[in-house]
Amino acid sequence: MKSQTTNVSIFDVARQILHLSENGMTTRKLQKLAFFCQGFHLAVFDTELFIDDFEAWQFGPVCYRLFKAHQGRYAVAENDIEGDPTKLTAKQKALIKLVFSQLDDLSGDELSELTHAEGTPWWNARNDHNLPEGASSGITISKDLIKDYFKSLQEA
Repeated sequence: MKSQTTNVSIFDVARQILHLSENGMTTRKLQKLAFFCQGFHLAVFDTELFIDDFEAWQFGPVCYRLFKAHQGRYAVAENDIEGDPTKLTAKQKALIKLVFSQLDDLSGDELSELTHAEGTPWWNARNDHNLPEGASSGITISKDLIKDYFKSLQEA
């Protein structure tokens, strides 16, 4: 992966995702959409969209910093997240819009199921640490693992 310093945070991306949504969304769905945006950005541009990491939590990839911002809420809307989408480039916004348009019809639970399939970064991170199904985890999912997986999706 190319080394790049980005000034974009998960909050900037989350705010952009929520901007595209008319009525907000569940926090689980927001987490998973941000994960897919990061994954496809890594695969397409070979650089991270934002510096924040995802952890292999019980119900799929979760960015802890974003979790802390929406903790205790079931759903969030654009103004519930502090972020600045103007930091995003036109290419980044286009990628986020594409991911959103392809996955918006899925619920947070359905997106979570997609992240749980054998061979996904979440599955591999948990499997590499021999975590039983349902176990709590703070294991970081490496960006290289995410990039490789999303590149394989492009090639399929």
